[in-house]
Amino acid sequence: MTDYKTIFGKKIKFQTSDLTMSTATEGELFYSDTDAEFKVGINLTAWAAGGNMNTGINYRHAGGIQTAMFGAGGYNPGVSPAFEANTEEYDGSSWTNTNDMGTARYGGCGCGTQTAGLATGGRTPSPGASLLNEEYNGSTWTEAGDINTGHGYGYQAGTQTAALVATGLANPSPATPTVNAETYDGTSWTEGPNINTARYEVTGFGTSTAMVIAAGADGQLVEEFDGSSWTEVTNVPATRNNSGASGVLTDGLVFGGAPHPITATFSYDGTNWASAPALGTAGAYGNRGESESGGTSAIFFGTGPGGPRAITQEYGGTVTLKTVTDS
Repeated sequence: MTDYKTIFGKKIKFQTSDLTMSTATEGELFYSDTDAEFKVGINLTAWAAGGNMNTGINYRHAGGIQTAMFGAGGYNPGVSPAFEANTEEYDGSSWTNTNDMGTARYGGCGCGTQTAGLATGGRTPSPGASLLNEEYNGSTWTEAGDINTGHGYGYQAGTQTAALVATGLANPSPATPTVNAETYDGTSWTEGPNINTARYEVTGFGTSTAMVIAAGADGQLVEEFDGSSWTEVTNVPATRNNSGASGVLTDGLVFGGAPHPITATFSYDGTNWASAPALGTAGAYGNRGESESGGTSAIFFGTGPGGPRAITQEYGGTVTLKTVTDS
């Protein structure tokens, strides 16, 4: 007779009382002697409001995790010119102003951590400045090695000493969509291997050797990078650009976006896309880059236009217990 242990490789736990929601894991099945019932841990995920930024700015460079994030530069319609150098840090509940970037710009790429971040490319008053790359140590910015091709509205992943930037508008002039991809070793940039389809206003998630580039001005196209080459894979279910994203290649999220701000969120398991809990507030043009451990933790901030650009939204889950019935 086939039993649970034979099928799943583990026994059903016997508990004199319930596991707590902090000790249960998703999918964990146990028998509660107190209630005389079988129970299972169910992961509940949703978007919730976080602390607002001090300054409403979108198209920011970004890096870090949900509880230790930086947002730098961006587009600020409240100043002229609208190019911003402002930097703020998030601790999971509130934002704090720190030192400005060396060069004001927006629409570039960011990656790394709150204490070892990168801000690469972007749009600036001077086209040549779109090649700029700056490093952040959690307090101040330092100009580092320039990229070879300007990347505006592209995507970047990795660390301060091992980063990959891909696609976008190739400034300086002409500002045309590019297939260019470059890797950074902490000192200099090396070109290639290039992506298959040129585009911009993309989003993405992953690492410098396992990256996903998704959607963009072309609509729904998705490509994966395995450390040596790019491969076209399953499209995002709906057309979008300037979305937010988080996660790793086999466990990622894409959320919000344009041409009109939307709330839809999709999860990715490395092969297929599925609907996930929607944003609480529709948004687009937010943070450009971050690193998370998977698709169960994300942050979206600095969204606009058509609404407050200071809004922060956080995505997370808790495990709750559900009684197993035979119905």
